[in-house]
Amino acid sequence: MTLELAGQMHRSAIEHPSDVDEFEATGLERAASVLVKPPRVALAPVAMECKLDRIIPVGDHDDHVVWGRVVRFHIRDDAYLDGGRVDTAALAPIGRLAAEYTLVENVFTTPLDEEILEQRKGARMHRLDGKPADGSAVNQKSWSASGSIVAD
Repeated sequence: MTLELAGQMHRSAIEHPSDVDEFEATGLERAASVLVKPPRVALAPVAMECKLDRIIPVGDHDDHVVWGRVVRFHIRDDAYLDGGRVDTAALAPIGRLAAEYTLVENVFTTPLDEEILEQRKGARMHRLDGKPADGSAVNQKSWSASGSIVAD
């Protein structure tokens, strides 16, 4: 992952006003969808076109859960396996954990060997950003729920 892509991903978490074009704000390239009007992210290894099913209000903070129905998948050629399968180990996905991110660097099937689980018991993830292992972006004064923080 390049620093540019990391920055684009982070900018995609910011709560933009509805009149802001998020492709322009993030610098991500758009690609036309086939079955829905909104574009998709051109360089995404897997993209889904979805149609809205329902929006469910949650809690007292104007939060919502959005349910959609996938109507089309786009899978990058190098991630597609025979028989309609996706090579998950080739995706190199990035996950978002509150205001922080993680590189997903392993895959496995279950059941996982007990010895492996025992070896990992109590283990912490290692930090790639040089911050203290027990640190958290949530503790920064400038933290926001969207993750649009400015480093302290």
